[in-house]
Amino acid sequence: MENIIVGIDFSPCSENAMRHALSAATAMGSKLTLLYVMATDARVFDDDETGGSSQLVDKVKLKLEKWADECRKTYKNVECKVRVASGKIFKEINAEAEEQGEACIFVGTHGSSGFEERFIGSSAFKVVSNSSCPVFTIREANDINHSLEHILLLIDANRETMQKVKISAQLAKAFNAKIHVLGVYTEGANPEVIALTDAFVKRAESYMQERNIRVEGDLMEVDPKEPEHIFEYADKKQINLLVCMKEIELYADRLFVLTSFNKRIVNRSPIPVLTIPVDYTIYSNLR
Repeated sequence: MENIIVGIDFSPCSENAMRHALSAATAMGSKLTLLYVMATDARVFDDDETGGSSQLVDKVKLKLEKWADECRKTYKNVECKVRVASGKIFKEINAEAEEQGEACIFVGTHGSSGFEERFIGSSAFKVVSNSSCPVFTIREANDINHSLEHILLLIDANRETMQKVKISAQLAKAFNAKIHVLGVYTEGANPEVIALTDAFVKRAESYMQERNIRVEGDLMEVDPKEPEHIFEYADKKQINLLVCMKEIELYADRLFVLTSFNKRIVNRSPIPVLTIPVDYTIYSNLR
């Protein structure tokens, strides 16, 4: 992760995301960009409604620079810059990541209600669903003082699932963390699906062991409509980061659910989530 972009709106939620991004930037030697996106109807965040849009931009830049200065003072080895853009938040954040290249995104999320999850979706998930790079989503309640010690890697039976393994290993190496590989399948999955999931779990374990990364594997039957049991498992294992795939996981016999499994995880997870997009370019020779 050469570049890290943090979506900033000056809320406690985005500040928490920034703290996590700083930790990652320090561990991995990444460059940091604090990005504020002004919507067309943006208002001054400190309730001072005097002045026009140019004054608003100046105020935003000033506050961003204060945050950046704090980052530089606290983490002297991290290169940090600021940028102000205008437009739709998810489009501008993803455009910045694409422009910088070799990037990942950190955004805070407040979660969403059941209605929003089905029909609207949280702002954070709009970033996730439109991004072509890895996205970290972090709730305000996530403890910024936790070091990354335990990573939960979700594995299923589709062929793309192994694309999450490499970046999980890179994070584990950078933080000296332990990987917990959890193979998941739905109720009623046929034996072939379960066997394939188990084989992928074992392959992921071997990948970690070859790189001297602490690892353990497990299998779990899950309900794609209720990810809370995964959060309970994560709590027992003291997980600091959950890694999953953007596209719908858990194909089996539950393909046509209204809301994707990943979306439920991003919107409801009490711990940080890293969502990995599928790299379809590796299948270009098959098309």
